[in-house]
Amino acid sequence: MCIRDRGCAHGDLTSIYNALAHTERSAGIKVDLLICCGDFQAVRNHQDLQCVAVPDKYRSMHNFYKYYSGELEAPVLTLFVGGNHEASNHLHELSHGGWVAKNIWYLSLIHISEPTRLLSISYAVFCLKKKQHNHSNYH
Repeated sequence: MCIRDRGCAHGDLTSIYNALAHTERSAGIKVDLLICCGDFQAVRNHQDLQCVAVPDKYRSMHNFYKYYSGELEAPVLTLFVGGNHEASNHLHELSHGGWVAKNIWYLSLIHISEPTRLLSISYAVFCLKKKQHNHSNYH
């Protein structure tokens, strides 16, 4: 199994998939899984765009919405964790993860430990939320 990783996508999946296809052709490999780590920006529409915490000059629809609508399809299974530049309204609907488009699965949010940034070391802590069960409601 060939797995590739990618840092911030910022909603521009088409460029990422084009680069991945180029790598596959030039290296003679087939990528089975792409993992995007943070700042994926799964923006479906203009309402989502208003919920992204970025300066106005970086606020753009890019092309994730084409994958969400089915106009385009991810050529490889893609998993992503959200970063601090996400459409919070969209991803809060999927607090335990889920499909955001065909072949694209949202895992959870990612948090970067601030003290490690001071040491120029990137230490990612994945915070997967667990479902809270009410164990007192058994019949």
